[in-house]
Amino acid sequence: MTATVLPDDRALVVETDDPRVLATIRGAEALAPGFVCMPHTIDAVARLALLGVPAESPIQHYYSWPRDQSTIPQPFAHQAVTAGFMVTNPHGYVLNDIGCVDASTEYLSPAGWRRIDSYENGKVGQYNLDGTVEFVTPTAFVRRPCEEMIRFKTTYGIDQLLSPDHTVLYVASTGGRMTVPASYVESRYEDSVMGWPGRFITTFTPKITTAFPLNDAQLRVMVAVIADGHFPYISDGCVVRVKKQRKKDRLRTLLTAAGIEWKESSNDYPTAQGFTVFRFQAPLHTKEFGPEFWECDISQLEVIAGEAVHWDGCARKSGASQFFSTIKASADFIQYAYAATGRTATLFVSEREEHKPEYVVHARAGASLLYLKGVGAGGKSQNVWREPSPDGFMYCFNVPSGFLLLRRNGCIFATGNTGKSLTACWAADYLMTEGYGRKALVVAPLSTLERVWGDTLFVHFTHRRFAVLHGSAERRRRLLAQPADFYIINHDGIAVVARELAKRPDIDIVIIDEVATYRNKQTGRWKVMEEFLYPTSGKPKPWVWGMTGTPTPNSPEDAYGQCRLITPTTVPKFFGQFRAMVMDHQSDYVWTPRAESTAIVHKVMRPAIRFKRDECIDLPPTVYQTRDVTLSAEQTKHLKELMRDLMTEVEGKRISAVNEGVKLGKALQIAGGCVYDVDGRPHEIDTGTRLETLMEVIEEAGGKILVFVPFTSMTVMIARELNKHWNTAIVTGDTPVKERNEIFLRFEDEKSDLEIIVAHPGTMSHGLTLIQASVVVWWTGIDSNDTYTQACGRITRPGQHRTTCIVNLSGAAVERKVYKRLVERQKFQGLLLDMVEKKEGLV
Repeated sequence: MTATVLPDDRALVVETDDPRVLATIRGAEALAPGFVCMPHTIDAVARLALLGVPAESPIQHYYSWPRDQSTIPQPFAHQAVTAGFMVTNPHGYVLNDIGCVDASTEYLSPAGWRRIDSYENGKVGQYNLDGTVEFVTPTAFVRRPCEEMIRFKTTYGIDQLLSPDHTVLYVASTGGRMTVPASYVESRYEDSVMGWPGRFITTFTPKITTAFPLNDAQLRVMVAVIADGHFPYISDGCVVRVKKQRKKDRLRTLLTAAGIEWKESSNDYPTAQGFTVFRFQAPLHTKEFGPEFWECDISQLEVIAGEAVHWDGCARKSGASQFFSTIKASADFIQYAYAATGRTATLFVSEREEHKPEYVVHARAGASLLYLKGVGAGGKSQNVWREPSPDGFMYCFNVPSGFLLLRRNGCIFATGNTGKSLTACWAADYLMTEGYGRKALVVAPLSTLERVWGDTLFVHFTHRRFAVLHGSAERRRRLLAQPADFYIINHDGIAVVARELAKRPDIDIVIIDEVATYRNKQTGRWKVMEEFLYPTSGKPKPWVWGMTGTPTPNSPEDAYGQCRLITPTTVPKFFGQFRAMVMDHQSDYVWTPRAESTAIVHKVMRPAIRFKRDECIDLPPTVYQTRDVTLSAEQTKHLKELMRDLMTEVEGKRISAVNEGVKLGKALQIAGGCVYDVDGRPHEIDTGTRLETLMEVIEEAGGKILVFVPFTSMTVMIARELNKHWNTAIVTGDTPVKERNEIFLRFEDEKSDLEIIVAHPGTMSHGLTLIQASVVVWWTGIDSNDTYTQACGRITRPGQHRTTCIVNLSGAAVERKVYKRLVERQKFQGLLLDMVEKKEGLV
């Protein structure tokens, strides 16, 4: 069965004889034998999916995609697909994936073409669907492992090496711009005798606000100088020696038009017969089209492209032309000039014996949309195949328009790029517009409420009202009572307004950002969310989407709590049953993942679109180092006493996983120098050389630093000492949101004197970008892989151009064990028991 969209009629035509289609889909009518027509609605697409009939989501055909068009002219291709997935899957997971190009593919920088694997910082050429190219700072630089890629290659003009899921931009037969995955192009090409009919874009119009500081006449002279001149003197005195009469006549014309005086002479000796030598002051002292020429505006590019054919070039049949140079920078620029002025141009190398390689630019008479299809003497040409990734990786940028201008082996092409909050808001907005939903609740980490979700709605959804529910309980309730389309709240905030939310059936769309926060079904946070989504008295929420880049940060078991909230029927009712599916029981306290656990997690976390951020964003290298510190006598004494207590409990078999967790927390408190008593009161103890070592790291860094401290009372103790030398701020769960945002803004301001943030990692582990810092220091370890990874990620974010460093301060054996498990992403259960069994001390 197949479904065809009739967008003008907002209808679907399904080729089927299955009577269930007529019986189960509202509005379905029989057209003719074997064909059924129905309204193209969300309900119809969802029901067809249950019958095994794939159909495109209506959002992809009828939605206006509200956005700030100056930054997002069109939605990313993968965003549109993801939004389509969301509106046709009432309960699902957004975990997207992205596609890329190979290492040798080049991006366009403001000063020319650069290999994508050499990118460090700066702007890149973004392609807009109106045909223009502008330079923007990418929001992400992507580098992911990739073994096999798909090659598109023709004799003339096409050379692309893409990952199978890369978004391919092409022009359809109707003239419209379309996108499909590279794997789709591959399959269509193989299935069709004539190949794939899509056409690739090869030309563009640069959005340039600069201009080269020469007039047109001077530019023409420089084309001649670069082709046939040389500079025998230190000054700009140039000598041009030419034999062809047409070049002599043209040079005289150009010099006259430019107002440049010259002298010319002819020599009589045999090797110089027929040559004329011109001497003059050139507008510029250069023999190549260097980086400065890339500032030329469109009219100047047209002048240079037109003049080049008279010197290092020639005209070909059908209006084509060629340019020749032994200098690659010059050939690169001339190709750019042709493509930027509407002529498809390719660059190739001609190897010459006993001579330098010659770079040849071939420009067609105009813009050509290049095809993969073509038939040779023996049948269809082989233009699509698979080959290994040259270096085992794939690369890409994330830019606002969703499209890039790239080049590979001298072939220019426009293509898609890579690219959560905007997509989810689009899906929710569409449901509201079509009457499938009334209001949305976004549940997200506290640090992202204003800066991520609030900013997205404020900038792109001017027709929607939103309220950020944060502050005192009274303020949250007051904001919730106000009319709005989107309510934004943090994970723990749900409990504060749970009673009021229970009275709001109009909030029927729920977006849970960082849904892995709900991986533990035993927490109060989880139970409050379950009651909200599936109230004991009332209807369950019809639309619930979970979003995360790390669905199982600690082990496959983490999927259970999330599934019980988002898709309860995909996992067993009891946790023990699920654990037995994904884990092997090694001993009383040790469980290890089964070989098939990953496949099981993928199966239960369905329906889903998968994306892993930590596998795709490649930033400057991150160095991890451990700085050893010396414990004080007081710390050593307390850790030894704790170990004796632990051994006593183990021997008496009174230890449990919960008790072990408490003991581990106590050990880290001692190592950090602030111990809580039974009443929860903190008591400071001597930290040995830990503070001194921290100060050494700060001095070595010579810039802004984040210091993560896993216990709130320690932050005050540390900041008190650091403030004696550096301007230091504290961020903990007690820091008001307004104050937090002010601290973050000051920290990211290069001119601000705020040098250090001492923070509890749980308050800064999601969403924030703090790239003014390149060093993170952990005062002591933490028993959460997710929090450790996410907190370190605040500095390893798009826009970070320096090598980043994660420093773990360690003075006790138990700390070293904790850091090892953090780096290797192992579970912490059984850590202390393992040390007891091996008779290792905590010190």
